[in-house]
Order: sequence, then C-alpha cells, then structure tokens
Amino acid sequence: MAILLMIIDLAWALFAQVTLQEAVREGVRFAVVGQSDAAIRQRVTQYAFGFVKDASSAGPVGVHYFAQANPTVELAPSVVGSNCAGNIVKVTIAGISISPMGPLWRSAAALNLGAVSADIVEPGVQGSNCPAR
Repeated sequence: MAILLMIIDLAWALFAQVTLQEAVREGVRFAVVGQSDAAIRQRVTQYAFGFVKDASSAGPVGVHYFAQANPTVELAPSVVGSNCAGNIVKVTIAGISISPMGPLWRSAAALNLGAVSADIVEPGVQGSNCPAR
C-alpha cells in the first residue's frame, strides 16, 4: 500500500509540474502576439488546470518584459513600449503548493512548484502601437 501511495504521489507531483509548465508556455504564446498583462494572466490561469486560482497582479503569475539588447534588466510596467515587438517576455508561476496524498515515508510538508517560459514579442498584430500593459 505504501509503494502504491508513493507512486500516486510521484505521478501527482509530475502532473502538477507539467501542467504549470504548459500553462506558462501558453501564456508566452499568448503574450508574443501583443496581449495585455491581465489577459496573459487570465490565459495562464485558464490553462493551469485549477492549480492557479488568482489571476490578479498580486497572484502567483508574473509577466515580465526585458529589452532584447539588455535581457538582464527588467522593463518596468510604466516604461512606454516595454511590451513592443522585439522585447523579451517572460511568464512565471511561483509558489504553487501541493500536498502529498499519502505521506508514509516522508514528511507531510507540501511541495512548492513553479515554472518559467520566455520568448521574443513578435511584430505584426499590434503594428507600431503597443498594447496597454
């Protein structure tokens, strides 16, 4: 019984991690075509299969933009054109906790999961006007 519960716990953790990774990938796909931050967070929440419940800016989903010339410095939301074509968008999920179903051989402490994905914002749909963040 202990081995069966361990296998179920391992599968549950793997499922949760893969789901979060797919959610941020979908968020980046959505972001590269010039969507607003709120729409990106909503899309990630929609694809997170219930692991992410808060789509607000204070929630676990982060949307960050970086200049392609200097990808180590984040562009603030107040910077005009921070989400224009050519910049890098990074979507993150952090601090998602899942508890084991049968903690027989290990502690009952929750696992903290997160995921990150990034890509370059495409030119096209938004033209020369960048959408509001």
